[in-house]
Parts: sequence; C-alpha cells; structure tokens
Amino acid sequence: MLPSSGETSFQQMLATLRPVLELNRLVAGVLDDMGLGPVVASDASAETPPAGDFHVLHFLLLPNKEAWCDFLLETDRDSALKIYQTLSGETNAGDADLHDVLRETMNMIHGSLKIAFKRDAGEVIVPVVPQSITTEKLHEAAPGYSLQSRHVFAAPGLVLRLTMIAHLAPVARRPLDQLHLSQVLVEPLASDGNSELVLVKRHTMLNQRMLDKVHNLAECEPAGRTLPVIEPSPMASVVFDL
Repeated sequence: MLPSSGETSFQQMLATLRPVLELNRLVAGVLDDMGLGPVVASDASAETPPAGDFHVLHFLLLPNKEAWCDFLLETDRDSALKIYQTLSGETNAGDADLHDVLRETMNMIHGSLKIAFKRDAGEVIVPVVPQSITTEKLHEAAPGYSLQSRHVFAAPGLVLRLTMIAHLAPVARRPLDQLHLSQVLVEPLASDGNSELVLVKRHTMLNQRMLDKVHNLAECEPAGRTLPVIEPSPMASVVFDL
C-alpha cells in the first residue's frame, strides 16, 4: 500500500528534524556518559529481528509537527546485565532488576532526545514513564505505515537496538463522553463552572481512573463540550490493551 500525500509530507518533514538525523550521535553520547563506552553506533535493517527478551517502550509527542513517536529499546539478558553491573557495581541481578535498569537507560536516552526535539520542533509531550513490554505484546503490535528507523549501539559486552516509529497524530477535539483510554490531553480538564478546579492535568495519558473522572464530568456538563486530544499510536494501543 502506497503512502498518501499527507503521509509522504509527514515523512519528509520528520526526516529534516535534526534529532532524527543525529539520533546515532545523541544516543551514543548518552551511553558513553553512562560509562558503557566506547560505543559504536550504526543503522540497522528494518527487517532485523527483535534483539532479545528485554524491551522498553517510551513515547514522545510533537504537537507542533503533528507527530507521535514511539521509541523501542531492546537488548538481551547478557547486555542488560552488563549495564546493571556497570551502573550498580553489583554482579548478580534478577529479571526485575534488569527491566528496571533498561527502563532507566531508556529514560536517560529519552531525556537527551526530548531536549534535542524541543530545540527543533517546539513543544514536546512525554505522557508516561518508560514501559516494559513483553515479546508477546511486541509481536501483537501492528504500527501500519510509518516512518521507521532502527539503530544498533555496540559497546564492550553489550548490544542495544533502538527503533523509532513515528505516526501522524494531529490534535483533534473530541466530546467528553467519547474520550477513551490512552488518548493524551492537550489542555487540562477543569469543571466548566470552576476553571481553577483541574480534574486531569494537560499532557496526561488517560488511564481508567482518569477516564472515569472525564465521563462523570460529561454527565454534569453542558452537552457538546469538547477537549483537544491526541490519539495513541498503534504501539501504545497494544501496550495498554485498547
């Protein structure tokens, strides 16, 4: 299936962003600063199979560019253990420890990317913390047509793979009673009669507890009230069981 003209323009726009062009350098710099270097970065084939059983997903939204970016960090147990040993000084670790250290690694990478994207694309939204994802969930993900790049980072005793999947995600206004899980609020949700009473903060990804607040408010508010939101990516939909 060929991309539409809108998708083609979206790809062309993202391909000009400096953080996209410099992703290898930015991520390698973070890993070097973590004491994992020297790090050698290279582009990977889109067909490269998943790298082991440890996968962490993080999201970065660029509302000014109408983009939702998924970042997927993958590695095997030996590499995760090497990172854990380097950062903690301890030799033994369980799987929970390794998932924790990979999420922390993703958090540090993501922080560098957030700063870089903010310089180039303006406002950046980070709606949730890094999420561990099972291999089974990863296989369920069907991102559809998207700009995708894969990068391999090799250092003594470890190999990491980072995949970027970007989706066209324009801001759209939706009625309160039609909001659903994992949509991201662009504006805070406050009571119509009291703007200072914020029920859900801006840039929040809706979970079930927050969604219940939204729907309860919809029953009391004037009909037709809407809120600007960003729809979740297909990968986010799989992770959060939509």
